[in-house]
Amino acid sequence: MPIEIDEFNKGKHDIDVQNRILAFLREDNTKAYTLEEIMEGIGHKKGTGDLPLLLMQSISYSIILGQLIKDRRIKSKMIDFQNYYMVQ
Repeated sequence: MPIEIDEFNKGKHDIDVQNRILAFLREDNTKAYTLEEIMEGIGHKKGTGDLPLLLMQSISYSIILGQLIKDRRIKSKMIDFQNYYMVQ
């Protein structure tokens, strides 16, 4: 469903979300976190069981995490089929 420009302008820029993720990961830089733990750690509210919405939100955060990896600000490893992220 489309939104009006005023609603769009209230949104956060990717850089704001990146900074929140980095701040969260730096709080304890000896630990690695899953996507879900990062989302919860930066205050993202979970959907109310709307699976397609949750999937789209996860994809959006995954794209942001991918950019942080590309910029070499965080690193990622897969352990037991689960991706974990931590600061460089």
